[in-house]
Parts: sequence; C-alpha cells; structure tokens
Amino acid sequence: MGLLKKIQILIVSAIGMLVGSRIVFVLTILPSITSEFSFGRLLAAVVNGGFVFYGGLLGTLLALYLYGKIHRLGLDELFSAITPCFPLFHAFGRIGCFMSGCCYGIPCDFGFAMAADPSVIRFPVQLAESLCCVIIFFTLLIIEKRFTKIKLLYVYLISYAVVRFSLEFLRGDTVRGIWGCFSTSQWISLCILLVCAVRIIVSKHRSIYHTA
Repeated sequence: MGLLKKIQILIVSAIGMLVGSRIVFVLTILPSITSEFSFGRLLAAVVNGGFVFYGGLLGTLLALYLYGKIHRLGLDELFSAITPCFPLFHAFGRIGCFMSGCCYGIPCDFGFAMAADPSVIRFPVQLAESLCCVIIFFTLLIIEKRFTKIKLLYVYLISYAVVRFSLEFLRGDTVRGIWGCFSTSQWISLCILLVCAVRIIVSKHRSIYHTA
C-alpha cells in the first residue's frame, strides 16, 4: 500500500470518527433537546457538542468499509492493520478524560475528586478503562503474531463491548445518556455483541458448508 493511500485512509478515518462521534453525542442528549426543542439548541449541540467514543469507532469503521469497497481493497487486511490502533488511541483518550475530569465514576470511598464536584471522591473509572484498553491492545498484538486466522476486529469489538458494558455501571455522569435500565453505550455494546455473534456463527456455517 502506497503512501498516498495511507494518507487517504488516515483522512477518511478522521472524518468518520469526527462525524460519528458527534452524531452519537447528539443522540445521547436528544431527550433534553426534544423536551424544549429549538433549532438553535440542536445546532449548538451539533457544532459545539462533545464526542462519544462508540460513535467515533462506528463512524471510522463505516468510513473505512466504504473506502475499501470503492478502492477494492481487502477489507480483512485493512481492518486487521488498523484495529490495534483503536484501543491504544482510546487508552490515551481516557487518560485525557481523567485529567479533564469528564466521564467520571461513581462516588466511592477511594479514588479522586473530579472538577465537576471536588467535594466528592469518585472511582477512577477512566483509568480503569484505559488499563483495559492497554490490555486489549497487547492481546491483539499477540493474536496477530500467533493466530493469523483470527479476525482482530471481532476480538477487539467483543472484548471492548464486554469491558464497556461492565464499566458503565461504575460511571457517575449522566450526560452519556440513560435509556431505560442501561446507558447509550451499554445498548451499543449489546448490539455489537449480538452482531459479532451472528457474523461469527454465519461465517462458521459457511465454512462448514464449503468444506462439506
């Protein structure tokens, strides 16, 4: 793969990440927007709103998928090459969240005070997620070296979905959106697990069918 294509992939990934993360952010605060709807509030959320990692991840994957299809690239090879970047990038991102005091944890007997409410000690859920992402990153590198037939993207999506679903119970902020009994990210995690499970089962079935 030439330098030009690598630059194009980087630009496409960045655009997909920014657009996807902002769209999901708007969805998380949709109830507060629709309760007193105005075009100005919606525009402010779109232009000046925050970012949601899951939205950025899904946006990047979709952008890469479309780019690979248009340029007739091997999607498995493309996704395998870029997948380890996701947890590594996310690990540093969560450290940034901890430093800025966002995405904070539940009140706890041990932990750190966050800028949102310095009088309350909170569980450092950002650092816990960062550590989990680092573990996933090194796991992907090991799998890439030793088990070449395993699709790294599935390993990453499943492992992170389990981690994210679990850690969401330790989050103390509500800006991420709560829908029923779960947060937005938990619902997305469940959807990802379901889609990955279906894809793996279908892939196994096709493999057995072709070898029979």
